[in-house]
Amino acid sequence: MGALQECTWEKVEKWCPETKSVIFSWGESTITLEDLLIVGYSVLGSPVFCPVETDELNELEEKLNQARSELNKRTRIALAPTVLASIYKDLSSLKEKIVALTKFDNWGDEDNELAVTVRSPFQLVQTWAWERVLHLRPELNLIKMGGRRFAWWHEQFIVVENVRVIDSAKDDFDWRPYVKPVTNWNSPKFYREKEMLISVDPNLSEKLLSFAHCLRVSKLVGFECIEQYPLHRVAMQFGMDQDLPPCVARINEIPSIAWNYYRC
Repeated sequence: MGALQECTWEKVEKWCPETKSVIFSWGESTITLEDLLIVGYSVLGSPVFCPVETDELNELEEKLNQARSELNKRTRIALAPTVLASIYKDLSSLKEKIVALTKFDNWGDEDNELAVTVRSPFQLVQTWAWERVLHLRPELNLIKMGGRRFAWWHEQFIVVENVRVIDSAKDDFDWRPYVKPVTNWNSPKFYREKEMLISVDPNLSEKLLSFAHCLRVSKLVGFECIEQYPLHRVAMQFGMDQDLPPCVARINEIPSIAWNYYRC
């Protein structure tokens, strides 16, 4: 099994489907909208279930990969919450299968029903770990001037002898990797040297408004799923003290209602 799959397996073992977080012996952490924002996904825009209204947009949708730059100019869809909901869903599915394997004697039987298909970009889960557990990192790529931070991890691979070292990485865990300066990477302006009190209103800049969405407990609307966004459980990832997280009741909403939770 490759190192990426093995490290992902370790994180899946620690994944809690109820809290949408990875639970270590020393605390909780999870991949958040901030991680997807840094990679380049938009947290603002229309929901993925919003219908395409014109022939022009229909054509652009069919040629999404080729016309990505054009879409960024004319039409914006909030992909970050959808991608993150998909990751949460797949992590929960994998955790369910891991638990099932511990109770299944003949797990090598091809006729068993323990197969699972994941469609979310699990490389984002891997880079989430590399950003935070320093001794798991491969040798970093050079980021070209003005390039994206994700270029650090392009085509990276590393062999890890003990993939369960994350659970003992309390003193080596970087809660806020993105606030530190990186050569040739233009750090987002919402990472300021001094704290500021900012009111969230329609006049706020798009970058600050995007970051505000990363800081709110909300609902993530994905394809055929709605997942809770558990920011109250991982406050230290945003420079805040972690209080004892309360229970947030799960309400089975339709996508449009869940989207209202996200955008308000």
